[in-house]
Amino acid sequence: MSRWRQEGLADPKPIGGDRHSHRMEAHVEEILGLIDKTPDITLMEIVAHLEVTHGLRVAHSSVWRLLDRHDMTFKKNGARKRAAAA
Repeated sequence: MSRWRQEGLADPKPIGGDRHSHRMEAHVEEILGLIDKTPDITLMEIVAHLEVTHGLRVAHSSVWRLLDRHDMTFKKNGARKRAAAA
């Protein structure tokens, strides 16, 4: 009812949505450069780098979502072999 009184609109406002990814997107070139320079870097190492260099505290899941948005995947390959069965 308050939205009807204030704005004259009866439909609800959108729920949820991303309000913080712009903080990560500002450093996307640097993050992708880190991955190019150090292919075996972990998500936690990227998180630590952002905190040390920029004072940006983010969760590793935020870094994962950023990489997913930019079609970056970490698949096992010849350089990072999985332990073989005995």
